[in-house]
Amino acid sequence: MISTTTVLDLYITFGLIGVFLAGMIAVLYATNRKSESFSDYAVGGRSYGPWFIAMCYTNSWWPGATFTAFFALWSR
Repeated sequence: MISTTTVLDLYITFGLIGVFLAGMIAVLYATNRKSESFSDYAVGGRSYGPWFIAMCYTNSWWPGATFTAFFALWSR
């Protein structure tokens, strides 16, 4: 039999997930209203500078290289 605290923990967990998702939808709706179209919203009006592009590239490349290097060193 499932205890009362386990059921209560499930309600709290799923409740917090629901509140988080509702908050995310509210933020996305509020910020999307300022854009003229969804394509303008999705790319930020194409107003990204070189520093932002460099950080995006680095943050995309670094985890893959680290993951590959870790297993290459681990398999020795």
